[in-house]
Amino acid sequence: MKYGLCIDIIAGLLILLFVYTALSKLDNYSFFQAQLNLYPFIGLFGGTLAWAIPGMELLIAILLLLPAHRRKGLMGALILLIAFTIYLLLMILYTPDLPCSCGGVIQSLTWTQHIFFNCGFIIITFIAVLVSKRTENRKKDTEEIHTH
Repeated sequence: MKYGLCIDIIAGLLILLFVYTALSKLDNYSFFQAQLNLYPFIGLFGGTLAWAIPGMELLIAILLLLPAHRRKGLMGALILLIAFTIYLLLMILYTPDLPCSCGGVIQSLTWTQHIFFNCGFIIITFIAVLVSKRTENRKKDTEEIHTH
């Protein structure tokens, strides 16, 4: 499989994930905000986060759509997925009985299933970041050879 195709497939999966979850959250905004307000550590910022999280997800999806910014989108996706997963781990440790506020079908996952789901996306996103870096370095090397 060509490296570019691998990156395109992973970017496409991430776009689907982030657009789906962002729209699910925005579609049920008041419920999403109410759940965030219940969460430890972030409850005071529930109103702001209820807009910021779907906004970040949609921004990352846009970056992933644009080839010139795809690498930034991959890095943003990786950071967001890691942050969500760390928060999920904290939720399991401190308040495992709270419902998931993710939106859509993903909301039906248990906390543990959600962590495995996120870890799968973290792994493929990390691979895409590495492959895109390698591809970018090869392009630079090829350009240098042709300019000298």
